This record gives sequence, structure tokens and C-alpha cells, in this order.
Amino acid sequence: LRFFTALLERLPELYVMPPARVSARAVPADFFDDERLVTSFPDACREWVSAVVGSQAFTEFLHDRLTGDGTRLDVAFFDESVAAKRNRSRRVLTKRPTPLLSRG
Repeated sequence: LRFFTALLERLPELYVMPPARVSARAVPADFFDDERLVTSFPDACREWVSAVVGSQAFTEFLHDRLTGDGTRLDVAFFDESVAAKRNRSRRVLTKRPTPLLSRG
């Protein structure tokens, strides 16, 4: 979990706003700037990150986040884990609440 929270901590910043009319053939990857994610890593890691981003598992991961209604606990748990990681940073001035993780 720690590895993926570190890898995908900037995920919300990489979502792409869809146009007013979205094609019926649109897939979750159409709403994510995968190139920016890949180029944010050192050259030695880019091939691996590109393979992860191009995988079906990553497409499903995006689909769950972009089409969810907010009731899936696995999605909320991961998103709050990322928020908790960012909250620990000294550079973050506004801390995001993590009620699911706070319940213990």
C-alpha cells in the first residue's frame, strides 16, 4: 500500500476535464494525463511506470475512481491513505480529513 500511495500520490492532479460532449467510446484513460505521470519519474523508472499505466488493472483502478458513487470502501481507503501521506508533508498547509482511517 505504501508503494502505491507514493507512486500515485499526485493522481487527482492528473485527471483531465472531459469536454462537454463525451464520446460513447470514451474509456477512463481518456480522462487521465498518463504522459505527465510517466515523465514525472526518473528516466530509469519510466518504462516500468508506463507499463503500469498501460495495464488493464490501472484502467480498472481509474474506472473505479472516475465512475464511483462514493460508496466503495476500498476506493475511499486508498484515497484516504494518499491523503494521509500528503498530510504528513510539511509542504501541505491544508490537511485533508481522513475519517475512515481515523476510526481505527
